[in-house]
Amino acid sequence: MALLRMTRVGSWPVLVGVGVVAASAWGFYAWRFANPVASDGDEFAAVSSHENDASTERGGEGGVIPLRATRPKTVTNESQRESADPELSTFVTANAPPESAQEVEITIRPDYLPAPAPALDAFETGRSSLSRGDLLDARFALSQALDQGLGGGDATTAREELERIADALFFSRTVVPGDPMTSVHVVASRESLNVIANRHKITTSLLISINGILDPNRIQVGTRLKVIHGPFDAVISKTQHRLDITLGEVCVRSFHVGLGTNGGTPLGTWTVRDKLENPQWTDPETGRLYLADDPENPIGERWIGLLGTTGEAVGRTGFGIHGTIDPTSIGENMSMGCIRMLPEDVAAIYDLLVNRYSRVIIR
Repeated sequence: MALLRMTRVGSWPVLVGVGVVAASAWGFYAWRFANPVASDGDEFAAVSSHENDASTERGGEGGVIPLRATRPKTVTNESQRESADPELSTFVTANAPPESAQEVEITIRPDYLPAPAPALDAFETGRSSLSRGDLLDARFALSQALDQGLGGGDATTAREELERIADALFFSRTVVPGDPMTSVHVVASRESLNVIANRHKITTSLLISINGILDPNRIQVGTRLKVIHGPFDAVISKTQHRLDITLGEVCVRSFHVGLGTNGGTPLGTWTVRDKLENPQWTDPETGRLYLADDPENPIGERWIGLLGTTGEAVGRTGFGIHGTIDPTSIGENMSMGCIRMLPEDVAAIYDLLVNRYSRVIIR
């Protein structure tokens, strides 16, 4: 009790003094926090009392103190450039766009894009198989590489190798065991070459050619003939002016072509409708009639008529693949929409594409 009485009497003045000092310090601290003093080097400007009041009204209890950031300084003249920090670039500054910018148009052709890794792997596998003489594996791998996006010079090489393989496996009398695309047919009684060719969806002229038949009218029963399981199709790339002849997924021939002006060759799928040798033709623009065997006939000596079935081509007729008397138009867009080929090239595909069965895909 004596100790309690001593504390109550002697300590009150000290406690009161400490409380006054603490309250004064807290008030000063609160005033400085609400009213920061800006200096030349500060990156934030002070907020006036009426701005603070307004922000309190907008932000609710306690308010939100708006801050205004300064923009970094930029070098604007040579004297400032000389006085700037030599370790920093004086030509590009923060938040300052270039004084001038010139647009540059860049065209990237698909051929120049890097090929996907799987395509390159398949390409190398195909070449390795070819070096070992395994034509079936090489044909599969190289076809797979093209399908997976092989481009540039490697794609050209792959097509050239596939043409060589096609010469050995398709366009010769050889039948390789295990090749699903060819087989041996034994001529039965009352069978003709036309019947056999139609059954396998190839042309009679191709059947005669690969078997070296001298007289198509004298085929004996029991004769063994090599047959190809068709049909052959054509795939045309408009951007590259290229026509590939394919059998299934295998490219067997590749040619350069001419196409229509102003995108006049419709995209889509077509079916071979009819084929004519030495056709006569009437120019739809001039009305001039060109007779068969006329050396001035612009469509040459072969006509492969097309019927559109999908895409932009649906229901369209009058388009075809034909020769030309103007070799300079190959690789260009100069026709009225048809596909132009060199005379020897169109003669080659004429013996491969079959009416009603062969498709022409334009991409």
